[in-house]
Amino acid sequence: MIKIAVLCAMLACASALQSYTCIDDAPDADGADTTIDCTAEDGADAECYGAKSPAVLNSKVGYGCGACPADTDDDTCTDCDGASASNCNTYVVPSMTWTCKNLDDGSDVDCPAAAEIHCFGPLETYTTVTGEEVLATGGCGECPGAYDDTKCVTCDTENCNSAAALVSFLAPLLALLFWLQ
Repeated sequence: MIKIAVLCAMLACASALQSYTCIDDAPDADGADTTIDCTAEDGADAECYGAKSPAVLNSKVGYGCGACPADTDDDTCTDCDGASASNCNTYVVPSMTWTCKNLDDGSDVDCPAAAEIHCFGPLETYTTVTGEEVLATGGCGECPGAYDDTKCVTCDTENCNSAAALVSFLAPLLALLFWLQ
């Protein structure tokens, strides 16, 4: 009789837990969701949390089971009902804001939020041609399609298209070419 009572108690406890899955991180290399198994006790909310879309400024909000952690705010984190839909906390590609240099006047240009930083500018050997002022000025993003790698260079850090940054990239190259002569 005791065995039956223990078995019934175990079944009651097992049925009181609700199982579901939540997104746990960025998709893997094959693009498949990275998930975690979650459980909620009977009467508790089966929630998943993650970054709000769009995830601007690379807010570094994690993903997982339960409600948003206490150290996050409503502007960056959201939670959803994991009981109604597994993996309800869809992964959001983080984005950030940055600046690139305007090469005409040396000012910083605020770039639109994106997942990767890209600035462009002319190669040091480039001579300005009428109609190519966009290239001579430099700016946010990758080299415009009209310019190939014989005229334009794309770099991947904030303000990397400044004249000083472009020269510092070419100085070792010129030293190497001089040494090879």
